[in-house]
Amino acid sequence: MACLAAALLEHGTASSGGGKLPQGKQLAVVEGSIVQSALGVLREMIARGEERGNVAILACFRATPDVLGARESRTIKVMDMSRMPGTSLAEIRAHLDTLIGQVPPSRTSFYVDSIEGLLEASGASVAETYRFLSGTLARLPMYARLVVGSDVDASRDAQGVCAALTSPQFWNGQEPDELGSGNQWSHATLRARLHPPALVRHLYSSYGLVPPTSGAALYRAAHADAGTSTQSVSDDRKADARFWSVLHSVAGRGPFGLDDDRGWWSAVRAPASRLQAMEAPAPPLGPVLFAEEALGLHSDTADAYSTGYGYLEVRAALSTGKHVEELAALAYGPQRRLKLHALDMDTSNVQVAAPAADPHASLVQQLPFNLNETPQQRERREQVSLPYAYQLHDTPAPESAWRGSTGQSAIFFEPESEDDEDDEDPDDDLDV
Repeated sequence: MACLAAALLEHGTASSGGGKLPQGKQLAVVEGSIVQSALGVLREMIARGEERGNVAILACFRATPDVLGARESRTIKVMDMSRMPGTSLAEIRAHLDTLIGQVPPSRTSFYVDSIEGLLEASGASVAETYRFLSGTLARLPMYARLVVGSDVDASRDAQGVCAALTSPQFWNGQEPDELGSGNQWSHATLRARLHPPALVRHLYSSYGLVPPTSGAALYRAAHADAGTSTQSVSDDRKADARFWSVLHSVAGRGPFGLDDDRGWWSAVRAPASRLQAMEAPAPPLGPVLFAEEALGLHSDTADAYSTGYGYLEVRAALSTGKHVEELAALAYGPQRRLKLHALDMDTSNVQVAAPAADPHASLVQQLPFNLNETPQQRERREQVSLPYAYQLHDTPAPESAWRGSTGQSAIFFEPESEDDEDDEDPDDDLDV
């Protein structure tokens, strides 16, 4: 089976991280951000589906069909809603039913390029839009999927629709593709989000976290896109579970951060890596992206590998209740087609060049403390609250001398006139 990223782009099955994406109806939410558009992923999904003979029905609200690379054909039908402002959901539904009857029986994908565009064009509420999308997937043929585009910085209504779609209750209103087959009904909800290289470098420099190394399925997909042969790769790769939670938290705060938490926007070295990183010329990438390139560990290649590609994060919620996550690199190849790249984030054998003026740099890794601590790591360490606050008084009272405070009680020493040192119990005069 393919990896999650390939299954998203090609509308197929997948096996990744111990979970299987089976054949069945799918809901895919593709999210962009203010620094990385998701239109390139939608365009690649349409192109790969056309190569496999799949049917694609597009409702274009924000992007024109030319931007998505969609041309009317036997298997591709386009509704250019930018030319039909004020169209109600009932009219869109009637037009969609007509197009479904015109396409051949095959795997079908219905694309909505923007949830916010759908809300603005129809003037519908969040509940009406949700019922429209849910009913649309129910009317599509067997093994179909609904693909919607969303922005991380979308309006509150668009975020509400997206949250309702990705809820497990969304599938309660759907009917199984094969009634009476005796098999458990399989379906899946996919969420894909694009990240620029600067975000991953920020996670490494500020938190010391590296992305997980790709599994065998993603290695096969990357070599297939490159047209090269692959060697056998084990799926037994250890991944830091903290990476996913920190990635979701930092990406949710956005590039500028929130309140006192500084975002990754001002933490990157190259300003060009901040905006539309995938639109820049791609560096010389092979089927596998290595840690020293992705994390910028070598100063001579750090700037070259800061643009020209992005990271595709795919999260799958399966009908069995299991959740699977995967991270792959994406870069444009010939003919402006996106290619998958596997990740090899093993940093154990990476040799980082030491400064020439430091004669003891070879001993740094043997020390029990970190001499290479970044300013961001030092700042976060200094903000950690201590278990107690030590109080120091310049002129302590003659009756008592404070030793410390635990917040609820204090330990102090009270001298007495007849005080004699007690060898058996030297702490006899300490009161709590």
